[in-house]
Amino acid sequence: MAKAQKQNETHSTKADDILKQAFDARQNLPHTLDKAETAAYISDVVLQLRNMAKSADLKFLVYFLEMSFQEAFSQSIGEGKK
Repeated sequence: MAKAQKQNETHSTKADDILKQAFDARQNLPHTLDKAETAAYISDVVLQLRNMAKSADLKFLVYFLEMSFQEAFSQSIGEGKK
């Protein structure tokens, strides 16, 4: 049980670090992002989260993050236009 708790703390710290980096990167952008750029940025962040979930064998979470990645990526390249 202690091992699982330590892994959760490690993953929580990694997630916090990724989100902080994403926030910092967003704050340092020279301009406001358009729809496609925002979607591309989100797809990058979600992909990192998906990879973390995959390494922790969180299969159901991987599924949802993969779907989120696919949607954001599609929007970033213009396939999501209706």
